[in-house]
Amino acid sequence: MTKFLIIFDVEATCDTNIPKQKRELIEIGAIKIQDGQIIDSFQRLIKPKKNPILSDYCKALTHISQEEIDSAEDPFSVLLQFLEWSQNCVLGSWGDFDPEILKRELHKNKITLPNDIQFINMKKTYLSVKHFPLIYSLQDSLKKEKIIFSGIQHRAYDDAYNTYLLYKKNKKKMDDMINKLYSTRYTIA
Repeated sequence: MTKFLIIFDVEATCDTNIPKQKRELIEIGAIKIQDGQIIDSFQRLIKPKKNPILSDYCKALTHISQEEIDSAEDPFSVLLQFLEWSQNCVLGSWGDFDPEILKRELHKNKITLPNDIQFINMKKTYLSVKHFPLIYSLQDSLKKEKIIFSGIQHRAYDDAYNTYLLYKKNKKKMDDMINKLYSTRYTIA
C-alpha cells in the first residue's frame, strides 16, 4: 500500500520551569509529500485548556502572540482536523517530542489515534543516513547540508518545512532508511 509522507512539527506551552509532560499544544504545522514534492499543508494554532496564557519565554521563543492564542481553536477541533487531514499517511517529525505530545493531547481530549498511523523519527533517520552524532539539532543538520533555515525557528510549519528540505536533499537514502528502520508495510509515495 502506498502512503503519503507527512512531516509535522508542534509547538507547546513552555517556560523554564514547565516539564515536557505538562506542556500543552499551541500549534501544529505539517506538509504532505508525494514523490518528494509538497502537495498540501496544514497549520493551526491551538488555545490550550489548562494554561491559556503564554509565558513571556514562550512568546519570545515561538513568536506566537497571546492575541493569536486567544483567537485560536480548541484542541479537540484542531486534533480532529489534523487526523482527518493525515489519513493514509505516515507521520514524520524531527525527534520524539512531537509524536509524544500529540498522542498525549489526543488521549486528554478522548480522541482515539487510528491504528494504521505510524510515526517516523526523521532526526534518527537523517542522522543514520549521514552517520552524524545523535546530538545534531535541526539547525546543525541544515548547516552541514549548506541549507539556510527558511522562516522562523520554533514555528511549527517552518520547522516542518526545514525538516522537509533535509529529507528532499537526501530522499532516496532516507526512504531506504525509513523502510529499514521502521519495517514499513508500504512504500512512501
